[in-house]
Amino acid sequence: MRVPDSLFQARSMTALRKSRAAYLDAQEQALTGRRVSKPSEDPLAIGRARSFQDRKRRADNHERAGGFATSRLQVMDSAVGELENLMARAREIGIQALNDTLNASDRADLAGEVDELVAHMRALADTREGDKYIFSGLSSDVAPLDGTGAYQGSAEVQEIEVAPGVRVPLGITAADVFANPSANAYSALEGLATALRANDKAAMNTQTGEVINAGNLVSDMRAQIGAHQTSVDIAANVVSNNSLIAIENFEREVSADAFEAFSALSQAQSALTAAVEIAAQLPLPGLVGR
Repeated sequence: MRVPDSLFQARSMTALRKSRAAYLDAQEQALTGRRVSKPSEDPLAIGRARSFQDRKRRADNHERAGGFATSRLQVMDSAVGELENLMARAREIGIQALNDTLNASDRADLAGEVDELVAHMRALADTREGDKYIFSGLSSDVAPLDGTGAYQGSAEVQEIEVAPGVRVPLGITAADVFANPSANAYSALEGLATALRANDKAAMNTQTGEVINAGNLVSDMRAQIGAHQTSVDIAANVVSNNSLIAIENFEREVSADAFEAFSALSQAQSALTAAVEIAAQLPLPGLVGR
């Protein structure tokens, strides 16, 4: 049975169009490395890929939150570290002042140094990150200590999610470390300066004890900041792993194997070349260009 020329031509044109489409698809996969790029190609794969993209975005958000928390805690640790050194110097002054070889004038000079420590303490309490007071809790637009050294910030501190279900406090408040009711560093220094000016050895002894207690508490609070940072670091490892898994799963769903993609491209090119050669033998002019 003889196949009509028109039917042969129609089949040849259809084969040519399909070969062209297959070649373009293979070329796109080889160049982009993507096996699927739209839902119509593989709805299930695209759905799973989008789910992994969402996981990657959440991991990115947690990573940014962890970076912010690390920055805040590092600034806070630096300030509390200075306060720790400051309290150690105040302890040395208190012990030195108890030496019987010192007179009232000597102790008055030491009181002046303690005044400088108090001023430095207030500056540390007023530490900011950007325009926010870091030791004022949620009231970050208010200076943490008033003129008398009393805490006037918020009792609550900001918490931030640094991994799925993991929330970390952004440090401590001035009420914890500068003006803690149980061992008030500010009051201890003020009291020591007063005792030194009064040349009152009994009071100096008492206030030196207060300075030591407050200094120990400062060290404890710094350790707490370090514990928060450790939590952030552990969370960062979890988030990094989650991000990597999301990327790997996403690529598994949509990416094409490079060897297979270029092999398919080579085959598609050969098929297109054959279809073009067949179409070129057809009697109708311009058929190959359609």
